[in-house]
Amino acid sequence: MNTSQLMKMDIKTYVNRKILWPALGMWAFFSLISNRLIIIHLQQNPNFTLIINKLKFLVNLNYGQ
Repeated sequence: MNTSQLMKMDIKTYVNRKILWPALGMWAFFSLISNRLIIIHLQQNPNFTLIINKLKFLVNLNYGQ
């Protein structure tokens, strides 16, 4: 392996460790918090269920899950 290949691998692992994993952790953390907030909001506002269902429907259309 020459040095440029080694550099590319180094950059890849650096990006994985310093950017992707922390970003994933942050996303998981915020999704947990937002789920809590949505549940609290649901208990106060019955119309919110309709909004959530519409959002889920749109997400399913866009990503086909």
